[in-house]
Amino acid sequence: MKSLPSEDEVREDLGDKVMEGFSYAVDHTRADLAEYRGIRPDWVSQHSERGLANWLHDRLWQHLIVALDPLPEVHVTDGGVTRELTVGHRYRLRAKRHDEAGMVQTYPTQTALAFMLQRPEEPTFEGFEEVRLLVGYAWDRETRNVGAGLLSLRADREKIIWQIELPPSQSGGIAPPVGTPLPPTQPQAPEIQVGEGDEEQNSGAGSA
Repeated sequence: MKSLPSEDEVREDLGDKVMEGFSYAVDHTRADLAEYRGIRPDWVSQHSERGLANWLHDRLWQHLIVALDPLPEVHVTDGGVTRELTVGHRYRLRAKRHDEAGMVQTYPTQTALAFMLQRPEEPTFEGFEEVRLLVGYAWDRETRNVGAGLLSLRADREKIIWQIELPPSQSGGIAPPVGTPLPPTQPQAPEIQVGEGDEEQNSGAGSA
């Protein structure tokens, strides 16, 4: 197996803005579920596990796009079935919820298994291999709550190389995410300057 990067190496490579974007997305997904439960607790209780997982995945993915898509080093791929983030030329990520043991659920398709097994799609030079990561959150099955944000590297769906817990977002779920550009200032009305000749012409036209 190719040499896989350590937690610290991945953190440094991804950078503070990307890591903050992960935390932001998880914190807002957790807040979305709390709001949903407050507005329609009956709907939340009636969700199947799969249905609620899909709902949460959509919310997590949306927050990831809002936070990270504006960053130049991040490329978003949303093909419906396949949703991925690429950071730079080395890291490819998918969003997954993790159970208490760190396990994730996925359909055992060829592409999904290849992603988990860190199999390269094409030969690359040593040191330039693509690294696949999972970003998501810990799921409490008993209380049906979103736990801490997680970033994990694995060599198989059930073989975890390492898993780290994301700190809470620095924005606290209030400020715009790190990748979101500030809204532009309101445009000012243009100023029209009238020359001396125009003033005389306008004056004459007005007195006719």
